Amino acid sequence: MPRPEGSPDALEMRRKLAVRLLEYGLSGQEVAEAFGVSPGSVSRWKQAYEAEGEAGLEADPHPGRERVLDDDQLLDLADCLRRGPAAYGFEAGRWTRGRVAEVIEAEFGESVSGPTAYRYLRRMGWESAPPDIEGAGGREQADIEEWRRRQYERVQERLGGADAAEGTGGSDEK
Repeated sequence: MPRPEGSPDALEMRRKLAVRLLEYGLSGQEVAEAFGVSPGSVSRWKQAYEAEGEAGLEADPHPGRERVLDDDQLLDLADCLRRGPAAYGFEAGRWTRGRVAEVIEAEFGESVSGPTAYRYLRRMGWESAPPDIEGAGGREQADIEEWRRRQYERVQERLGGADAAEGTGGSDEK
């Protein structure tokens, strides 16, 4: 049977809401139709709730390897990326998956693949390069540094960095 669509948290919320609707007097059939599931699923959710309470409706842990870097470390990684590739001995240019993987190993002592480095970049909301900078050989270094600063601020906001609430993004550069 294929896994239902939605994040584990969204599916958990669906199960909890379905049980609430049952408690308010809707039938299992009505709840099933409202959520586009089988009456058997609604019955299983109800039984799990009756047996274990809210815990019976919680999302199961994800299978697979745990993340190597937590959100605090991703904030630190964003700070590393803000410094630019040249700060890590790479020729000028942009960050690549391989370069980011090398920085992760150097800074955090964790070996990750290029695709894993890319997933971390996506999780942080870090873009490889905006179209107006990418491939612009004559672009001023100040424009590139400004772009890196904006990327860093975006990561701070997304991951809840200490300075995100102040709106500074942790950068004293302008």
